[in-house]
Amino acid sequence: MLQPRDIRHLDWKRLLPGMLVTLIVALSVHVVMLQILDIPYPNPSGQPAAVTLAKGVLSVVALAVFFRLARQSLPGPLPLQAVIVFLLDAGLRESLRGAAMEGFVTTAYAYSFGHALGRLAPLLIRDFLLVLAAGSIKRWSLLAPVLLALSATVSFWLQPAIGAAVGQLLAGLGLQEHEDVYLMPYGWQVLIPAYATFAEPVISCMIMAALVWPRFAGRSRAVWLVSFAGLAALIRGSLALMALDSFFVPQPLWLAFLSTGQFCFETLALAGLSAVVWRWAGDSRRSAG
Repeated sequence: MLQPRDIRHLDWKRLLPGMLVTLIVALSVHVVMLQILDIPYPNPSGQPAAVTLAKGVLSVVALAVFFRLARQSLPGPLPLQAVIVFLLDAGLRESLRGAAMEGFVTTAYAYSFGHALGRLAPLLIRDFLLVLAAGSIKRWSLLAPVLLALSATVSFWLQPAIGAAVGQLLAGLGLQEHEDVYLMPYGWQVLIPAYATFAEPVISCMIMAALVWPRFAGRSRAVWLVSFAGLAALIRGSLALMALDSFFVPQPLWLAFLSTGQFCFETLALAGLSAVVWRWAGDSRRSAG
């Protein structure tokens, strides 16, 4: 696992400014495409079940790869490691940030955070079972069908069931979705909290980079950068969103790719810069030398 000396050898004068640059640049990719280039927000519909399943499978396989790469750096027994992986996955997906920004734009904070529980609960169950399986089943040939079954169960049963239950609970409490108070293009009233709350995925992504870095320390910079950025985009689902959902957006294909791709480009910038910053500031062996 990560040792205390790894923290002591961190160059905080590089790490903290690097994280700030990562935050600004990564979110600005999305902001510029949405507000300045006028790339529409994606609204895919009518995807067949095979596409939904493919997106889920890509995400769980990528997360299983991450866990196996990071396991030697994770503290505690397998259940604790599963909780840590879930927290990192939820942070990378901007779970709390998404609820906070939805509440800020609509002023329906209680509904927004309650609705977020409908997404977090199946994610927790999925990630917990995934880590238990990936930590117990050594051979990928045996693990692969388990991940396929897990993804199908979550996508087609668990997530809809929990989402419906949470929806009924919110309705019973009299909590309803509100119309947006702030409309596009957003001003500083939205952009300031948007950038401030983007600290959630930046922190999660940097921790993920720290956990898997020991497995890449002897590799080239290009291998480290491409591997980590691609892995993060697959875990978050943004790469699959661009590659698969673009065909189901009611827009010309080139515009659909840009529409769905803005989140992929954001994630690649986030993870790519996190990889660069951690290698620059967090390689304890280099810093100790």
